[in-house]
Amino acid sequence: GIKNYSLQNDITSLTGTAVIYYRVRLEDINGKITYSNTVAVRISNIKEIKTWPNPVTETITISLYSNVNTNLGVRITDVAGKTVAVSNYNIVKGNNQVNVPNLSRLAKGVYMLEVKDKAGNIRLVQKLIKD
Repeated sequence: GIKNYSLQNDITSLTGTAVIYYRVRLEDINGKITYSNTVAVRISNIKEIKTWPNPVTETITISLYSNVNTNLGVRITDVAGKTVAVSNYNIVKGNNQVNVPNLSRLAKGVYMLEVKDKAGNIRLVQKLIKD
């Protein structure tokens, strides 16, 4: 049968909301309309995350831009997924720079760096090499 699809673009910057709800409207060949389940899409206020240095010896610096004052969670895990470092930072609306210190105690190797906002939205996951 004939399948026609249409997509409507959102202008999410105009909504000013952190959560946007979506559902799919399906119209069958007989004109019957059904709707999918509704899903929530969370918009993070944290953008433009940069980290350095990598490889790291003592301290990693994270710079980012936030649209709001919020809390930032940073977690470092080893290859087995075990958490080896956790820190939280209050960040302000605008540009921020935070330092994650005391990493010299970690064994040399590969780790994962995870950065989340207060709502629990993961904004960055990246491989981190410890020298």
